[in-house]
Order: sequence, then structure tokens, then C-alpha cells
Amino acid sequence: MVAFQLLIDCAGSYVFGLTLPAGHYTSDVAWPTIRTDEKTGQKMIDGEWAKLQVESTKDYAVHSPYFKHCFGHINNHAVHHLFPGLHYMHYEEIYPIVKQVCKEFNVKSPDVGTYSELLHDYFFNLYHMGYDPKLLM
Repeated sequence: MVAFQLLIDCAGSYVFGLTLPAGHYTSDVAWPTIRTDEKTGQKMIDGEWAKLQVESTKDYAVHSPYFKHCFGHINNHAVHHLFPGLHYMHYEEIYPIVKQVCKEFNVKSPDVGTYSELLHDYFFNLYHMGYDPKLLM
């Protein structure tokens, strides 16, 4: 029983500790600009909410039965952010509509085809974030 619990804990840690951040922390997703409003002094994020949801997430392996079921359809990451209250079983139906609307309104959707491409982008970004920014110029 303990071995089974350890297996479940390791699998959960892998999904949440590696896969979820990889959908956001890559070099080709949008990083919103935070500014201070001159009149109110409040912190503001430039950009439209829905556009930022799509541009700051990365979809991967969207037609893979494995990732749909084992990862709870989180591979349709933009749909998850746009419709957080929607049951994940509907993500696959919504996905083509979201992509079509993005195309019509010229919204960049930084998707990758496979899970390995997602992890490659993620580790590539982490590697380069470890350098002194002056060295990258």
C-alpha cells in the first residue's frame, strides 16, 4: 500500500511540478507588462484579458488520448484559462473554435505539437534564464 501511495505521489508531483509550469514558462509565450497607473497608483497589466490568456499559455498534444485523459485535458491550456468553470471533457470541442477566433483576430497562439517539444522549450528557457542577461546580448 505504501509503494502504491508513493507511486501516486510521484506521478502527481511530476504533473504539477513540471508539466503545468512548462505550459507557461517558455520563451515564446507573452509576458504581460505591469505598470503603475499615474492617476490611481494601482498596478495595471497592459492588454486584453482573453488575448493574454491565449498568448501566455502553450497547448501541446491536443489530440493525444493519453494526455487528454491522464493529464485531465490540461494540454488544452488556453481553453482551460479562457473557460475555467467549463468541465474539461468539453475542451476538445471548444479548442477548434478558440483557434479559429485567434486566427480571425490575429492573436498569437504559441502551441507545440508534442509533449517533448513542450519540455524542450521549457528546459531551454530555464537554461537561458540562468545566464546573466548581459551575456545574452
